[in-house]
Amino acid sequence: MNKTISLSLSIEDNLTLCRVSDFFRLSVFRPNVYGLFTGRILDRDQYENYILHLIANDNGDRPIRTEQRRLSSRQSSSLNIEDFLKRRLDLNSNSLRNTFQSLQSELFIYLTLLDINDNSPIFDQTYFHIKINENQPKNTFLTRLHAHDIDKGKNGTVRYELVVKERQEFSIDIRTGVLHTKHVLDREQCELYRVGIRAYDLGYPTRKYSSIAIVDVQINNLNDHVPYFKHDVYHFDIEENLPIGTIIGRLSIGDRDEQEPIERIINLSTIEDSDMDLLNFSSSSQTSK
Repeated sequence: MNKTISLSLSIEDNLTLCRVSDFFRLSVFRPNVYGLFTGRILDRDQYENYILHLIANDNGDRPIRTEQRRLSSRQSSSLNIEDFLKRRLDLNSNSLRNTFQSLQSELFIYLTLLDINDNSPIFDQTYFHIKINENQPKNTFLTRLHAHDIDKGKNGTVRYELVVKERQEFSIDIRTGVLHTKHVLDREQCELYRVGIRAYDLGYPTRKYSSIAIVDVQINNLNDHVPYFKHDVYHFDIEENLPIGTIIGRLSIGDRDEQEPIERIINLSTIEDSDMDLLNFSSSSQTSK
């Protein structure tokens, strides 16, 4: 005789009752031999665990049918298959006795999806504009960046690095994402630094999945330079008996605080000015003193 197989599904993660056909299907290989297949692409980030309930019924020539059963929300909070089965047996002892009396057998399959590195770290904020006074000591705190990755284990472990490592103006903690100055910054040398920060995970392949945040560090000008004569010695010759108000000579005085910086911007990222408006940055403005 043929056996009729019914399949019920419970998703432990979010207490949701779903149709079996949305996730899994049974196919007949030959009499009394069935194959269990996925009915869709399964994403661990959506559901991580499935409990499949198969019932074999010796019911003659009745065709194969699919059933659904809702499980108690109290038992759906546990991901331990042994606890799940024990609670279900306690709650349905009468129905189980009837099942065995009706020449039925049942099987539970506990399915766990393994994580792959298919998500990139995402920054909580992708753009920062920070103002800092010039001449601050090295290791001055600027800001803390944070990115999260919904993958598990190493695939979801986030690390941080500077996009441009050749320059030595800034440093970032690889684990915490804290950005510091690496030495004293002078506004007369540069007025704005655009720093690119990359967040990447430790999954394989390394740095394939990453994202970038931009930190604009604006250097405020302070009155930190003494005015100076542009020449150490001035020598003028004039004729005698010139009228009052005659110009003797011109003295030139300079003040570096009033001069334009040597460099208006130093770009330590892969983002150009023309690209900034095209990016959908979530921004934050901060001032460090």
